[in-house]
Amino acid sequence: MTEPYETIDHGTYIEVKNLPNLTKEITVSCQVKSNTENWNEHGMLISKRDAFMLFPLLDSKILRFYIYSGSWKFAEAELSVDITESHHYAGTFDGHDICLYVDGKEVAKTLFIGKINKDLGSMFIGKDDGYDYSLEGEIKNVRIWDKSLTAKEIQNSMSQVLSEQDTNLLGHWRDEKPEVETDPTKPFMLKSAEGELFASVAENQASARNKVFGFTDTGGDGQKWSISDGLIKSHLGNFVLDLEDLPGNEWAKLVVINLPNGSETQQWEIQDNGTIKNKSTIHGYAYSMAIDLQNFAIAIAYPVDESKLKAIQKWERVAI
Repeated sequence: MTEPYETIDHGTYIEVKNLPNLTKEITVSCQVKSNTENWNEHGMLISKRDAFMLFPLLDSKILRFYIYSGSWKFAEAELSVDITESHHYAGTFDGHDICLYVDGKEVAKTLFIGKINKDLGSMFIGKDDGYDYSLEGEIKNVRIWDKSLTAKEIQNSMSQVLSEQDTNLLGHWRDEKPEVETDPTKPFMLKSAEGELFASVAENQASARNKVFGFTDTGGDGQKWSISDGLIKSHLGNFVLDLEDLPGNEWAKLVVINLPNGSETQQWEIQDNGTIKNKSTIHGYAYSMAIDLQNFAIAIAYPVDESKLKAIQKWERVAI
């Protein structure tokens, strides 16, 4: 992956020049948090006229993904989510279907067979191309691929670190470093040092023994934690981080949520070196929570070797 594009940051929006013309396939994605309950303007998420646009409609919660092929074609959905919270939006085109995704789930599809128009102009992030329409809110983690990602690939892209070896990823912008939370009494998010991944529990799956995964910032309660008396507590209910055996692996443990039960495996310490260290010892070793990228960014605890700490074992406590 390379980014040989001239990028001009105008403050409220970004202009990207020299982006290749993608005529056959495309995926456009971003993470957005609006300051208003309905969209404050038309078309001001990602816009490249006349080629493609991720396009909200003024004074509504309608979102469209457009491609231009002789005329504008689009897939449209009225969003059921609260757009004042952070959500992932993506549009794809594969030569015959225009699709729109919210938080990795397909919400609209339009059949259209054709090609995307070649356009020599700039791409705008946070502003509609050719108009003075800017987003009142935050847009980050903007990514463009030269292929149409499947739903599974979009979900994976939300929870995996960007790879320089991903030749289909043309570019990414506004991958921002969050503020670190240093006050132990305040709620926080846990961000892995291995990219833009946060310790997460699916909000519709909050029950005992559920696994903890790494996902990009969604703003949901499934990514919010607090610590008290060594217990790292989820904001989804009366659940805390715990360890569980990992089938087929004697030396690693799954990180899950469980109801508090007084077990030492539920006692954790967030250390200055970035590790989240479990206070129990298994096989004589102390264990620390890590992100295992080989298993869909699942949280796993590995033995701690202070002299050989890897990025997957390091975390930041991020302010909410």
